[in-house]
Amino acid sequence: MRAGSILFSVRYPASLDCEPVNNDASLLMETLLNRSGGDVYLRSNDGTSPSPALLALARRLRDPADPLRASALDALAADGALHPAHAALALDRVTARYTPDALEALASLELAGRRVRVLLAASVATAPLRALALPLLRGAASVTVKPSRHQPRFAPLLTDGLAPDGAFDHLVAYGSDETLATLRASLPPGVTFEGRGHGFALSIVRTTDHALAAARVAEDIAWYDQRGCLSPQAVIVTGSDPMAFAEHLHRALTEVAATLPPGPMDVGLGAAVMQWRGVHAATALRFWRGPDHAIALHDTASIGSPGARNITVAGLDDAGLHALVRRHGPHLTALGVDGPADDLRAIEGFSGRVVAAGTLQDPALDGPEDVRPALGLALRGGHGGRARD
Repeated sequence: MRAGSILFSVRYPASLDCEPVNNDASLLMETLLNRSGGDVYLRSNDGTSPSPALLALARRLRDPADPLRASALDALAADGALHPAHAALALDRVTARYTPDALEALASLELAGRRVRVLLAASVATAPLRALALPLLRGAASVTVKPSRHQPRFAPLLTDGLAPDGAFDHLVAYGSDETLATLRASLPPGVTFEGRGHGFALSIVRTTDHALAAARVAEDIAWYDQRGCLSPQAVIVTGSDPMAFAEHLHRALTEVAATLPPGPMDVGLGAAVMQWRGVHAATALRFWRGPDHAIALHDTASIGSPGARNITVAGLDDAGLHALVRRHGPHLTALGVDGPADDLRAIEGFSGRVVAAGTLQDPALDGPEDVRPALGLALRGGHGGRARD
């Protein structure tokens, strides 16, 4: 067992409508899952509810005197390329969500008796905690996690140690839409599937208090250095002057770096940032370059960023905003809105979160961070059947 881990194991009744796994197909699937290299780690339950152990884990991760916290902070800084002060704030904010009431609200027997495999993709560095906790709270007998090869350090600290085998009958996979399609097509009989694919967020400004709105949007951009599926990829301003807002955002991003300092950039990210800045500096109506950020103002919405606090701003009317959300609805995980939002919740084809600006990167512990319907998830009668469309 690894130092600092908490061991527990629970056995729920096996699902009656779960077909046995075909060994040959399971071997093929295991080969596919192992292509990226790296170890897999097991977390199991030893009581009627996983909540006490998860609450204890969250307390340990918050405790300055616990060596597990020190290990976790080192792992988060490395996995997420985060400044150490940023990593500490992120860990405190994430673990604060783990309360008895929150965990009780998530408890179910939806995955009763299932051996769950979680295949993680590179994302915000704290994501493995929720990815492990949710299947346990849904009744899984065990959860085996395979971290992204780019973020191998934090997830093992949350588990009991190396998995003795790779057997599973429910797969939760995070990754590109193409990866999820390949995995789903390769499932052996009896294995259900839950896929969570590519997504991004938008910041929407519908108020005229630009200084306050910019401070909130700057926080959403700065958390995790804009690396997660809830990170805004563009700012849309309606009903006011987008250039005036961008001026305030330029100042706000400089100021927020004092409390959420940016982390290091590797060569690949640095090259992507330089390319993005070069293109947008040449094509934008106006371009701002700060010590650790850049802003490009365009006359039409331009979505897409390498992360690392680089963002576009554009002005649209309400009709244009609605059309933009409809067009990108399948891939929109969230809208962070400064101003009224009821009309945005009703846009056809959009099923992501709608939250107040400044809270995009602090999702409630009410399920997955990404609340869009999972690909392939169709568990019958609270137990689990074959995945279907």
